[in-house]
Amino acid sequence: MGADPKTQSSNIGFVKKDIKTESQRSKKGDFSEEFEKQEVVVQLQNERLMGRLEEARRYWIKLVTFPEGRTYYINKAWIVYIQPLKVKK
Repeated sequence: MGADPKTQSSNIGFVKKDIKTESQRSKKGDFSEEFEKQEVVVQLQNERLMGRLEEARRYWIKLVTFPEGRTYYINKAWIVYIQPLKVKK
Protein backbone atom coordinates (compact mmCIF):
# COMPACT_ATOMS: atom_id res chain seq x y z
CA MET A 1 0.00 0.00 0.00
CA GLY A 2 1.75 3.18 1.09
CA ALA A 3 4.62 4.06 3.33
CA ASP A 4 4.04 5.03 6.92
CA PRO A 5 3.76 8.87 6.97
CA LYS A 6 5.55 8.99 10.35
CA THR A 7 8.77 7.58 8.83
CA GLN A 8 8.69 9.46 5.52
CA SER A 9 10.82 12.53 5.10
CA SER A 10 9.88 15.17 2.64
CA ASN A 11 11.88 18.04 1.18
CA ILE A 12 8.96 19.55 -0.66
CA GLY A 13 9.14 23.32 -0.56
CA PHE A 14 12.69 23.48 0.78
CA VAL A 15 15.30 24.80 -1.63
CA LYS A 16 18.83 25.35 -0.40
CA LYS A 17 20.26 28.48 -1.97
CA ASP A 18 23.78 29.84 -1.88
CA ILE A 19 23.15 33.51 -1.19
CA LYS A 20 26.62 34.43 0.09
CA THR A 21 28.05 37.66 -1.22
CA GLU A 22 31.41 37.78 -2.96
CA SER A 23 33.15 39.11 0.16
CA GLN A 24 31.75 36.24 2.24
CA ARG A 25 33.03 33.67 -0.28
CA SER A 26 36.56 35.06 -0.34
CA LYS A 27 39.10 33.47 1.96
CA LYS A 28 39.82 35.47 5.06
CA GLY A 29 43.58 35.21 5.36
CA ASP A 30 46.23 36.83 7.43
CA PHE A 31 49.47 38.47 6.44
CA SER A 32 51.76 35.44 6.82
CA GLU A 33 51.25 34.59 3.13
CA GLU A 34 53.08 37.83 2.26
CA PHE A 35 56.30 36.40 3.70
CA GLU A 36 56.28 33.00 1.97
CA LYS A 37 59.65 32.02 0.47
CA GLN A 38 61.37 34.90 2.31
CA GLU A 39 63.93 34.98 5.09
CA VAL A 40 62.24 36.13 8.29
CA VAL A 41 62.57 36.45 12.04
CA VAL A 42 59.74 34.74 13.92
CA GLN A 43 59.27 35.95 17.48
CA LEU A 44 57.49 33.31 19.55
CA GLN A 45 56.22 33.74 23.06
CA ASN A 46 59.35 32.14 24.49
CA GLU A 47 62.08 32.34 21.80
CA ARG A 48 63.16 33.86 18.47
CA LEU A 49 63.84 31.88 15.28
CA MET A 50 65.42 33.01 12.02
CA GLY A 51 64.87 31.16 8.80
CA ARG A 52 62.99 30.85 5.54
CA LEU A 53 59.20 30.79 5.72
CA GLU A 54 58.47 27.92 3.34
CA GLU A 55 54.71 27.69 3.70
CA ALA A 56 51.84 29.39 5.52
CA ARG A 57 48.56 27.64 6.23
CA ARG A 58 45.49 28.69 8.18
CA TYR A 59 46.83 27.69 11.61
CA TRP A 60 50.46 26.70 10.95
CA ILE A 61 53.64 27.93 9.30
CA LYS A 62 56.60 25.90 8.09
CA LEU A 63 59.95 27.51 8.90
CA VAL A 64 63.37 26.16 7.84
CA THR A 65 66.05 27.72 10.04
CA PHE A 66 69.51 28.66 8.88
CA PRO A 67 72.34 27.71 9.08
CA GLU A 68 71.16 24.49 10.82
CA GLY A 69 68.48 23.66 8.24
CA ARG A 70 66.03 22.45 10.90
CA THR A 71 62.36 22.41 9.98
CA TYR A 72 59.80 23.81 12.42
CA TYR A 73 56.02 23.60 12.10
CA ILE A 74 54.76 26.44 14.28
CA ASN A 75 51.20 27.03 15.41
CA LYS A 76 50.29 30.65 14.69
CA ALA A 77 48.82 31.06 18.17
CA TRP A 78 52.39 31.03 19.57
CA ILE A 79 53.68 33.72 17.19
CA VAL A 80 54.07 37.25 18.51
CA TYR A 81 55.33 38.73 15.22
CA ILE A 82 57.00 37.88 11.91
CA GLN A 83 59.56 40.35 10.53
CA PRO A 84 61.26 40.07 7.12
CA LEU A 85 65.07 40.19 7.13
CA LYS A 86 65.18 41.85 3.71
CA VAL A 87 62.67 44.45 2.66
CA LYS A 88 61.28 44.15 -0.88
CA LYS A 89 61.24 47.34 -2.94
